[in-house]
Amino acid sequence: MKTKYTKIRPFLTLKGDNSGLFLCPETKEWRYRMKQKALARVEYSSSGANSVPVHLTGYADTIVLDPSRKWLIGIRFGGYAEMANALSAAVYAGADFKIFIGDNCLEVVSESKRLKSSASSSGNYTLCTMLPDEALQEKSEKKRTASDDDSDKDSEAAKQAEAEQLHKVYLFCEPGNLRALYEELDRKTVVPMIPAFAEYFIGELQARQMLRKCSVWTLGEPFEVWELQHRADSMDLAEVLETGLKSGKIEIPGAKPGEMVFARISGMSSYLKEFGSVIAERIRGQFSPLFDPAAEPLSESILNTNETIFQQTGYHLYNAQLAAAEALKRTLRQSKFAMLIAECGVGKSKIGLTALESWRVEQGGSVHFNLILCPSHITGKWVREIGETLPDALAAVVRTPSDIEELYALHRKTHRTAYAVISKETARDGYMRRPAVRWNPVKRAFVCPDCGKVVMMKETICGKSKIVPANALFFLNENRMNHKCAECGSMLWTAADRAEQCEWVKIGLYGFVHRRFAQCYPRLHKNPRGEEELRKLAEDPNRFTVIKGAQRRVSLSEYIKARFQGRIDGLIADELHQYAANSGQGDAMGELYATARKCIGMTATLINGYSSGIFYLLYRTLPAKMLLDGKAFRDITSFNREYGVFESEYEIIFPEYNAKKRTIHRNRRERLRPGVSPLVYSRFLLERSVFLSLFDMGKELPEYEEIPVPLNLPNDVYTGYCGIMDAFKNICQTNPMIVAKVQSDFLNLLIAFPDQPYGHKPIFDPEMHGNVLYEPPEIVTTEPNAKDLYTLDLVSQKVENDEKCLIYVNWTRLETRERLKQLLTGQGIHAEIMQETIQPSKREDWIKKRLQEGLQVLIVNPQCVETGLDLNAFTTLIFYDMGYKLFTFRQASRRSWRINQTAPRVEVYLLYFRDTMQERAITLMATKLAVAGTIEGTNFSDEGLAAMGNCEDLSTVMARELTAGIREETVDVRDAFRKMANLHPIQLGNVSESHEKAENTPISAVQTVEPIEFPTIQEFDEIWQSLTENPTEQVSLWELAG
Repeated sequence: MKTKYTKIRPFLTLKGDNSGLFLCPETKEWRYRMKQKALARVEYSSSGANSVPVHLTGYADTIVLDPSRKWLIGIRFGGYAEMANALSAAVYAGADFKIFIGDNCLEVVSESKRLKSSASSSGNYTLCTMLPDEALQEKSEKKRTASDDDSDKDSEAAKQAEAEQLHKVYLFCEPGNLRALYEELDRKTVVPMIPAFAEYFIGELQARQMLRKCSVWTLGEPFEVWELQHRADSMDLAEVLETGLKSGKIEIPGAKPGEMVFARISGMSSYLKEFGSVIAERIRGQFSPLFDPAAEPLSESILNTNETIFQQTGYHLYNAQLAAAEALKRTLRQSKFAMLIAECGVGKSKIGLTALESWRVEQGGSVHFNLILCPSHITGKWVREIGETLPDALAAVVRTPSDIEELYALHRKTHRTAYAVISKETARDGYMRRPAVRWNPVKRAFVCPDCGKVVMMKETICGKSKIVPANALFFLNENRMNHKCAECGSMLWTAADRAEQCEWVKIGLYGFVHRRFAQCYPRLHKNPRGEEELRKLAEDPNRFTVIKGAQRRVSLSEYIKARFQGRIDGLIADELHQYAANSGQGDAMGELYATARKCIGMTATLINGYSSGIFYLLYRTLPAKMLLDGKAFRDITSFNREYGVFESEYEIIFPEYNAKKRTIHRNRRERLRPGVSPLVYSRFLLERSVFLSLFDMGKELPEYEEIPVPLNLPNDVYTGYCGIMDAFKNICQTNPMIVAKVQSDFLNLLIAFPDQPYGHKPIFDPEMHGNVLYEPPEIVTTEPNAKDLYTLDLVSQKVENDEKCLIYVNWTRLETRERLKQLLTGQGIHAEIMQETIQPSKREDWIKKRLQEGLQVLIVNPQCVETGLDLNAFTTLIFYDMGYKLFTFRQASRRSWRINQTAPRVEVYLLYFRDTMQERAITLMATKLAVAGTIEGTNFSDEGLAAMGNCEDLSTVMARELTAGIREETVDVRDAFRKMANLHPIQLGNVSESHEKAENTPISAVQTVEPIEFPTIQEFDEIWQSLTENPTEQVSLWELAG
């Protein structure tokens, strides 16, 4: 029989096999605690005129009563299974009991639905433990509150009464241990405390009768139980602390006696400035780093690898890079997985290679075989990095199983260390699958290929759902709803052959179409080529078709897991965040991780903002910790509830006054929102993670600034833009049922229309296929707009100074890229467009070749270069338009700001039109950037902390504001971005240079951007005098301008 363990107190663990054993916390030994002759007898009796008399008896070894010795708080008893279960039900229901302890008899009452039972059985005997359940208590309190009149719920009196409602909490701790009682208080309450407050706080609570000791009778290890009674809003607990601070009985460490410290604190940043040293001292006392570079020397293996890099490249790694490699190596000694979370441009690849090589050398292995998993466009870069770091190692890009077999054979033959570089796309590039279901003309439905039963699907019409036979659209693409047969569990999808002629035809990116029902599919307005193929298939259902890309082959990750188990020494997973989802590439990373002995994960942004974004990654790398935390693989909801942010929407439907049954219906809908608890880091990642930023390098980085540029729309274009807004508002009023389905189309139109007020496709009615809901206006003009003129003038000025520019264009379906290239070429500027059709693995070489040919301006979609590429040649980056993805913006904007950047300054210009959704988008982007800087510690600010409360992604906020109307805010976008810039303190020597640079500002820029007024000599002397008096303050040109 399997032994169960039930933890009822932090210091006491009971063995749940009815043996009466308990784990002693001092000796860590199991001891007997139940003595049959000393057990207390528990009796329950009920009798009535119309009921059958019931008499229950059990024997208890632990009983806890409230301070009045009337109410039962906790009990542990045993007996025959039927008797013990019935007695447990009586306790839960709130019955009266008699407890006989020796010759004494106690009459006690258990409060209804307040004690939670946990039972374990051994043969015919059952052992029950019943303890207070705070969740049950909160549920009963909410139910009692909900029973009141619903019309009074929002009144101030009702809210005040709810806040003043008394809440009871029971604290279990070791007897006479003040520190243990304080820790329980700190854990069960929301009032911030420090250990120095323990003696005063506990004594004051006892004096006010808020904390009272319960009566405990036990035959085993002694313990104490305390009853804490406080208001639901904890204001009475806060008042106890405030009284102690005002009276001087307690004081905050670091504060002067009698000084009102909090009067100077206006936000979190000022709080940390005041108490940062105290907090840092506590952190140092609680956490000891695995490697302290200030107190410990680097290992010999790390230094040898650093010397090898110097011989190959002519430079050494920075001290911070060497310290990170040493920390990663020590982490690999203790666990299989180590993680490097570092900013873009810190040299993660060399750090990871150095750590893995040093760990292997210390293990006594002369040669080893390793894998590198990375995006496809940086596989060549990884081969080059390996050659610079480990010149004697073999490195090759692996695409097929035969490639890795050849590399491994060469590794064994030459006795040299080898690295197989695999792209994440190739690792999971298996066979294509098509629907395996067949159309049955007799049943007139699609049936399972194995059991022959009709495949069913859920259909929702007017808010009502019902189960109906699946139609052809149900199998357009494979998903969890159509993956398996609900009757027999067989797969409903099978491998597809290229030239196989079956019932299903692949139509481009649209999906699989059934030949018989080709005419029933909706028109593909956004895919003209797919619509043409669909039309031909409808005219001739038996025509010959070819499934492009369909091949029968095993994925590379599955092959390595099957053939190379035990032969892979190390794995480096670059851009680790891209394997965090429940996807094929994530599964490929998990298979390679299971094959390797050690793994190093590297990323700049580990979490995508949602708690679900890291759940599967944690299960792939740390499954044991997830199980110990009680998180099952198929229960992602419980993980999100504990470590994420849920938004609950409540809908209350009141009946009509004259209804026959006046029932109030309450509906609740929950949605996961962006937001991740810091406990994810402390519980799972902190002991395995190394954090590194560019500021840790000890090198003076070039200046970096993001500069928003507001521009004005022409009157006719702005009139057309307002017409689109009015059309959407009219739809919201006249047809609200389709608003959620068309708001994304209108949002995209409002973002793109100011840049190109013509050539936009109509918006179709989602409920009436083929009917045009809205036709965008056509304002055709051959003149360049304000963004074009500003970009042309700015680029011309930069090119005259021998600088290169990078222009990011998100909306590739517009004519923006071609129009910009034509304008720049007309001015004699060498500009090129990097198309998305260029293979990712060839993009780095493509850019290098164009630079050798004299490229001055590169126009590209930011998603094509957001990871892996170093674009140091371009020191001016221009975002012609903005997308919705914060990750893409952060990655693309840092392509030139690296530790090996030799230019003195990197500028990022953000162009947008005033009074449009573009302005709102860039404002929200600034807010989210402040949040990211606060979380990562690179830019801690009160604005970032305040924005953390807004747990919504950018596109969601914009869509909501589009529906409700754009929110009027007085936000200085330039000031928000200026706070996140990296600017050097102004020196006297560069003032004239800055002034001269400002005088060379393009004319159109001066017309569209507010001019900067520089101070006079007398004003500058006053500013410089203040700087010398406060040397720690940094002042930028913007601050000098007032």
